[in-house]
Amino acid sequence: MNNSRNNGHYAPPKIVGIMTDMTNPQIGESIYDPVCDSVSFLTNCYLHLCEQFKNDNKQLRALKNWVFYGRNMSEMSPTLISPDIYCNNNAKNKFDVILHNPPFSDGKKIRDETLNPDDDLFLKHCADVIAENGRMAIIVPEGFLFRKNLLEARKVLLKNFKIKCIISLPKGVFDNASVKTCIIIAGAKAETEKQSDYYWYYDVKNLRDMPALSYNHDEAIMKYIGFKKEYYSPTESSGYLLKNVSSNVINDELPQYPIYKFKNFMQIQSGKYFHQSELSNSGYKTIHINDITKKKKIKNEYADPRNLEKYIISNGDLLMYFSGAYGICVWEQGNALMSRHLNKIILNTDIILKDYFYILKEQIIEHMKNVANGTTVPFISKENIYDMQIHIPPISEQKYLLKKSNVNTAF
Repeated sequence: MNNSRNNGHYAPPKIVGIMTDMTNPQIGESIYDPVCDSVSFLTNCYLHLCEQFKNDNKQLRALKNWVFYGRNMSEMSPTLISPDIYCNNNAKNKFDVILHNPPFSDGKKIRDETLNPDDDLFLKHCADVIAENGRMAIIVPEGFLFRKNLLEARKVLLKNFKIKCIISLPKGVFDNASVKTCIIIAGAKAETEKQSDYYWYYDVKNLRDMPALSYNHDEAIMKYIGFKKEYYSPTESSGYLLKNVSSNVINDELPQYPIYKFKNFMQIQSGKYFHQSELSNSGYKTIHINDITKKKKIKNEYADPRNLEKYIISNGDLLMYFSGAYGICVWEQGNALMSRHLNKIILNTDIILKDYFYILKEQIIEHMKNVANGTTVPFISKENIYDMQIHIPPISEQKYLLKKSNVNTAF
C-alpha cells in the first residue's frame, strides 16, 4: 500500500502496533523506516522502547542519536517528528529492525540513486540494509502473494529473508482503499542459509479480535493463537507462489500429539423443530440460526420448556451450526430453547478443554466447509463431524498454552 502524501494510505494505529509487537525492538537496536512520511512506525517504536527505558543517560543519548532512522517518501529528506522523538537521517549501513508500508505499483520515481522504481525496489533496499539477525515487518497488497507481475519481488523476498509469518488483513483497513493487504514478518537470511519450507499464516476477520503477538512465539503458541502453517513453492515455473497446503487432520502442526475423532470427545445435541401449536407468548425463547448470525430478523417465539430439557441452552454453552451457514459460538443470552439447525456441543473436558476447543473454531469451521456436500445449500451431517479428526495435546499442555498465550478465552 502507498504511504505517500498524495494517496494517503497511512497504516492504522492497530496495524502499526501489531508490526511493532511482532518485531519487538529493544533498546540498543537501530530502527529504520524507508518511507516514513507519517512517522507512525518510528513513533510507535519510540513508545515501545520507552516501556524499557530505565532513566539512564546512556540510553537516553542512544534514543536521541542512534536509534531512529527514516526517509521522507515525498521529498527523501529528514522528517520532522515530535519534540520527544528523534529521527536520524544520517547514513548508516545496517539496521536491526525495519518497518514500512511501501508504495507498491504506484509508478512514482524515488528521488534516491540507490533505489529503483520497480515493485521490488524496497525489498532490495531492505535486503541491503538489514543487519545480521535483523527483522522486518512490511505491508503488501494481498496480490503480492500470487500476482505474476510481482514475481521478481517475491524472488527478492525469498532469497534475502526468512519468512516468519504472514497476517492477512480484512478489507477496509486502509481508508479509501478496498484492496486486501497483508503484513509479512521476516528475518534476515544469509545467502547460504536455506529458506524455511513453511511460514505461519493468520487470517484476520476483525482487527478487534487480533491476539497479542510476539516474534518469539514457539510453534505451539503460534498454532494455539490461530496461526496455521502454509507453504510456498520455491520453483520459478510456479512463480514462487505463497500458497496453502491443506490437511485432513485439524491442528496438524502438533503431530506429536494423539489424533482423536470428534466422536471420541464430544456429543452433538441437535435442536428441535417447533410446530406452531407448541409456540406461545411465554416460556423460553426459541433460538434459530438467524438469532446467531443476525443475517435475517425474525420474530420472537416462545415455548414451554417443561419436558424439553435436552433442548435448553444456558450461558456458557457451546453452540454449533452447519447447515447452509457454519459457525461455533458461546451462548450468553440466558436460558432458551434450540430450534432445528442449531446444535449444542458437549465436550469431554478430560480430553479437551472448552477454551482450547473454542480457540480452534476457525480451523474446525474451515474443515467443515471442505467436507460439506451440496452446491446450492452446502450441508454436512452430524456423522461427518463425528468422523473429523484432530490432534489434541494433554490437558496439562492445553493449560500451558492458555496461560502462555495472551488470547482472551471464552470461558
